[in-house]
Amino acid sequence: MESLNCPKCHSDDMHHSHIRNSLESFLNIMGIEPYRCYSCNFRTYVMEKGKRNDSFSFMTFSDKIVKLLWYCFLIMIAVFIGIIVVTRIG
Repeated sequence: MESLNCPKCHSDDMHHSHIRNSLESFLNIMGIEPYRCYSCNFRTYVMEKGKRNDSFSFMTFSDKIVKLLWYCFLIMIAVFIGIIVVTRIG
C-alpha cells in the first residue's frame, strides 16, 4: 500500500485523526477522513482516490476546501427544501 505523506513536512508519519464534529462525521460517510501528521502535528483531510496495481493513491484537502464543500452542501439542502416548500404551497 502506498504510504501517505504529509503535505506540509512530507513525513510518512500520518495517522487517522479523531472525528471532531458533525461536519467531519458527514465527510467520513463521504469517504473523506481526517489525518494528522505526528511529525509536525499538521491536520488534513484525505480521500482515497482508488486502487491501482495493489496500491492506493490519496487526495488531500485543506480545511478551507472542506469548509467550502460543507457550505455548498448546506446551500444544496436549503435549495432542495425551498423547492419542496414552493411546490407544496403552489
